[in-house]
Amino acid sequence: SAYAEPSCTPSRIAINTGRHPVRTGLLSVLWPGQLEGLSPNEVTVAELLSDAGYHTAMWGKWHLGDEPEHAPENHGYDYTFYGLFNGAPDAWQDSHDIYDTPAPVKAAFYEFPGYYSPSHK
Repeated sequence: SAYAEPSCTPSRIAINTGRHPVRTGLLSVLWPGQLEGLSPNEVTVAELLSDAGYHTAMWGKWHLGDEPEHAPENHGYDYTFYGLFNGAPDAWQDSHDIYDTPAPVKAAFYEFPGYYSPSHK
């Protein structure tokens, strides 16, 4: 059986840890500037797979905290290419919302074919 939560952060914590969100303390959406996030004490599926000799990668929306210790590369992922660190793209300025193990990608969305942002030229 599989279950989903009504918001993104609790769903992502459950997928990554296999635990009910209430046991992790992340019960609602995280917002930019919050100190909460995926605890270093939580064991992720990626960490278990790495320990078993697998290579792991994470692509897509992370949204499990915006402090460096919350980033996926600090939770068992060997390679990451993720965006929306804080949960949503910044539609008003060219912020670096895409990260590539672990550095921000220094390019606007319009430099990626198929992406659009208000700064599209």
